[in-house]
Amino acid sequence: MKNDGGSAFPQSCNGQIVSGMSLRDYFAGQALVGLMGNIERYSTGGRSKSELREFVANAVYLIADAMITERNKGAN
Repeated sequence: MKNDGGSAFPQSCNGQIVSGMSLRDYFAGQALVGLMGNIERYSTGGRSKSELREFVANAVYLIADAMITERNKGAN
């Protein structure tokens, strides 16, 4: 199973910890915002809209995984 980094925003609810979204999903969302904020700088590389959506989705999770890996290096 892929390391999701744990919970991004754990909350206490009635004495129990509620995990919410994973850190991996949070990092991927932040990477997506960054990419979309500068989308005019990137070429589609001849990809169809469907291929481009899949490419971007894969890319943001690769970035998130790299961020978790780097974060874990600092924890050692």
